[in-house]
Amino acid sequence: VINSDCEKVRRTPDVFIGQLGSKAVLAMAREVVQNSFDIIRKSMLPNSPIFIQDSEVIISYDERTYEFQVTDHGSGIPFGKLDSIFSQTHSGSSYHKMDGDFGAGKNGCGAAVTNFLSEYFSVETYVSGLGGHVIKYDHGFVSEPEHEIPKKYCKIIQGTVTTWTPDITATGEFSDITWQTIFDLMSRIVPLAAI
Repeated sequence: VINSDCEKVRRTPDVFIGQLGSKAVLAMAREVVQNSFDIIRKSMLPNSPIFIQDSEVIISYDERTYEFQVTDHGSGIPFGKLDSIFSQTHSGSSYHKMDGDFGAGKNGCGAAVTNFLSEYFSVETYVSGLGGHVIKYDHGFVSEPEHEIPKKYCKIIQGTVTTWTPDITATGEFSDITWQTIFDLMSRIVPLAAI
């Protein structure tokens, strides 16, 4: 299946993510983390229909493999929507902002661009009482369509787990990113979060 959005982003990544190299990879991480912050913020608005388990967001980064993982205990993503969210630019809430929302991408293209610029990208979403679903991508193209996660393999009760490894052929060189780089990025983002 041809994904023109993916091909467009991989052909001209700087248009969608800004500078290439380490700055691009940090922007990719910021996009995914910001999604977690946004869902938590929406749950805190008066009369919000969103229920979250807690406001914890966990980011991990493996310096050996360059793998990122962001986990939150938010409301999760509605089942059946994973591919449309992560395979299309301009599909996120950046275009329908609520108070406290923040878009980090140059064009608000968000986590789809992170997917398109990654070797491997996986999203697991969990909804309390309903279990979990997962979708996996290889260089921005679906390698495993959205499907149910057997209950014994569910990692959390509710929320989202996003795992990815940036593709150096798309982002440019980023081997100078360390755990300290990621910690510094988060220490700048957290005080700006409206939560």
